[in-house]
Amino acid sequence: MRRRGSVLLPCLAVGVAPLERKWYGPEGKAIVGDPFHIQSNGSLLISDIQRQHQGNYTCSVNNAHGSDEISYFLRVLGKIHWRI
Repeated sequence: MRRRGSVLLPCLAVGVAPLERKWYGPEGKAIVGDPFHIQSNGSLLISDIQRQHQGNYTCSVNNAHGSDEISYFLRVLGKIHWRI
């Protein structure tokens, strides 16, 4: 992912409602606030990506019958500035 761009990480789930989804960031902490936006379908939108956003993102889905999760590794690429 390019720095300053945005990315959408899907969190698809099927099962008997209610489904509870939670997103966790690179430090294993629950995700809240800008630049993170959890969409109505459970996907995570990260806008204005910076280098500090690089790392693992995990979506955990639970209901009365069990749980599952998916993890993504987000790598943030930036421009290389050369000095002579």
